Amino acid sequence: MRLKQDFELESESYGYYLVEPNLIIVKEVTKEAIEFVVKKLYEQKYFESIKTVDDDKLIEYFQ
Repeated sequence: MRLKQDFELESESYGYYLVEPNLIIVKEVTKEAIEFVVKKLYEQKYFESIKTVDDDKLIEYFQ
């Protein structure tokens, strides 16, 4: 219930809902909505805090 309330409040204010770490919920899955969110997150320097993943470690994780 709390997630739904937070989502509704933030998505109304910002157009998306960001849950740490690395989970972003959008109102609708359209190209326009996703581009809007990515642009806003870029402006907020969100992507600067994300660490890159070593491909070998990723492959190992999913095996």
